[in-house]
Amino acid sequence: MKYLLAVGSNLHPKVNVRWVLSRMKYSFDYVKVGCFYRSQPRGMKSGNSFWNGAVMVESGMDVVGLKECLCLWETETGRDRKHPKCALRDRTLDLDIVWNERDGWLESIDTIMQNSYLYMPLSSLVFLLPIRKGTLKPIYFSFQGRLLGGRAVSLK
Repeated sequence: MKYLLAVGSNLHPKVNVRWVLSRMKYSFDYVKVGCFYRSQPRGMKSGNSFWNGAVMVESGMDVVGLKECLCLWETETGRDRKHPKCALRDRTLDLDIVWNERDGWLESIDTIMQNSYLYMPLSSLVFLLPIRKGTLKPIYFSFQGRLLGGRAVSLK
C-alpha cells in the first residue's frame, strides 16, 4: 500500500532527517522524497526552526503497523513520546501518515491548506497520488477554425 508521510524535525534536523530517510530507503519497497522547507515552530515556544518535508512510501504494513514503526523511529532518535507535553516540545523527528491508498486523506484538507508546513512539502508529491475513477472528468473543447497558437494561454 502507498502512504504519504509528513516528516518534521527541529532538533538536529540535518542529522535526524538524513537518518530517517536512510531508514526508509532500506525499510520500504518504494521511497520518493519530496521537497523539504524550513519553517518556524507553531503552537510551541522554541528558537529552533523546523525542517518539514514529505515522503511517499510503499509498504506491506497496514496503517497501524506503519504508525508503530514511525513512532519507534521517533523514539530511537531521542523523542520522548510519553512526555505529557510531547506535542509542545522540540522534537528530533515528527513522522505522520497523512494519506494512504485505502483510506485517502487522514488529515483534513482544510488543516493541510491552513498550515504551510504541511501544504508546501505535501504539494511536491501530490502528483503521485492516484486519481480514483469518477472523481475527475475530462473537459473537451471543440474549436471551429485554427487553434490559438502552440503556447499556453491563461484564461480569465
